[in-house]
Amino acid sequence: MEINSNLSTITKNGGTAESPTTPAASDSTGAAAYASTLAQSTSTQADSVTLSGEAIMLSRLYGGSEKGIPATPLVGSKDVGAADPVMWLNADDRRALSDLYGYAQQTGADLHYVDDIAFQLAYYRQTAGTVVSNWTTNPMYDMEGHHLTSSFSDRDVASAKVIQDNSKNTKLDKGFLNYVLDQGYGQNHIMNFQFLEKFVTRGSNAANKNSNAAEFGIYAPTPRSIVTASKDIELKRPEPDFINTNGVFTITAKGAKNGFSLVNGQPVQQQKTNTVQVQTGHFSINIDKPSFAKLLLSMLKGALLNRTR
Repeated sequence: MEINSNLSTITKNGGTAESPTTPAASDSTGAAAYASTLAQSTSTQADSVTLSGEAIMLSRLYGGSEKGIPATPLVGSKDVGAADPVMWLNADDRRALSDLYGYAQQTGADLHYVDDIAFQLAYYRQTAGTVVSNWTTNPMYDMEGHHLTSSFSDRDVASAKVIQDNSKNTKLDKGFLNYVLDQGYGQNHIMNFQFLEKFVTRGSNAANKNSNAAEFGIYAPTPRSIVTASKDIELKRPEPDFINTNGVFTITAKGAKNGFSLVNGQPVQQQKTNTVQVQTGHFSINIDKPSFAKLLLSMLKGALLNRTR
């Protein structure tokens, strides 16, 4: 089931259109941008004002106009700091988010729940899904060597399964869904799984309660994952030669033993003095300095060779 582009119609029985309440100043949608997205239509029974999911998407992500959309979406992580993450969203992403914004508007859900999905998707596109490490396949440890694991609550695990089983009911990229529903990546997730579950099951016969998202009328951000540290230290970190604390270096006992000292505040390892360095152009080699006995023996051998000639 797909959401029609004309998603919200507000009608006054008296025959005149009644405009929706102007959003509060704290809402990311400005009053002017919000008003510009309204389209008025006339019918024989009543006048109506229609707000489309696409218009809401443009208003909340691109300043209310298609002019804010780049002609070509940015690709990859090379320009991560160059622009707003939404500049990485492609046309399919925007269509999927338009459906979600329309659904939220139609059912009375706070639009911030869709904003979270939009940001998560934009970040996924911006980083090409590779910047964040999967804690399941690439173990992570804290500074003390405790193994860290990221996991979802039981409720989120159940919702994630429902979303995967009904992923055909959303235009959201399947690679993104696999990423965002993976507990190994959960340490960075902010989107609400129960809201997305409502959306993907809106056309099912499971229960009538799945047909609306009124319970999400007030935005309440909650942690999306649980980070747990192992009881035992599982990673033995070697003692360092020096430590940097807020830009200040100190030499450890091990470092001092290995010849490290501070020179102008920087750690420097002292080199042994029993070698002489010979340099020619860009080539450098260390040659052992010969002992006096070896030097004398070499001189005697040279003199003996001269006599036998």
